Amino acid sequence: MTRLVEIFDRLFNPIYRLMGYVAAVFLLAIAILVLVSIGSRALQIYIPGLNVYAGFCMAAATFFALASTFADEKHIRVSLFLSLASPRVRYGLELWCLAAATVIATWATLSFSKMTLLSYEFGEKSQSIDATPLWVPQSSLVVGSAVFALACFHGLLRSVAQGPSASVGELVDDPIE
Repeated sequence: MTRLVEIFDRLFNPIYRLMGYVAAVFLLAIAILVLVSIGSRALQIYIPGLNVYAGFCMAAATFFALASTFADEKHIRVSLFLSLASPRVRYGLELWCLAAATVIATWATLSFSKMTLLSYEFGEKSQSIDATPLWVPQSSLVVGSAVFALACFHGLLRSVAQGPSASVGELVDDPIE
């Protein structure tokens, strides 16, 4: 099982990192779109769709960042609650949470995939003046949530392979420091 985790680490950690970089590019795009919007208003020039594209970029940045932050253990965890439990209960809770996160992220990926496919089939367009095909920005939700589901499964696999001794032991830092 440890060998499988090592293979997953080698294969998927670069993908998680790439997702973080892609999210950063979308955050940069948001900043550029907002600055162009402010500048164009100051020059009294109307550029349609800037706010809509900034919104699309925000959704893309959010979903692309999910796997990266999860793999780097930057997501919010209930470590104070977990620290009160015995190691065995803590391990069980962690496995349950990782399994639930994997199922929910997989369900979200399937739902986003269905939504994106339907948007493509029906030719849905955004309601703004630029009429962007909605499947284009929705695709970022599918990719981001799929890689996040993979990261959740990867975390579950790692926790099972490492066993209770490696579980959540170092989660709680001294809040007084």
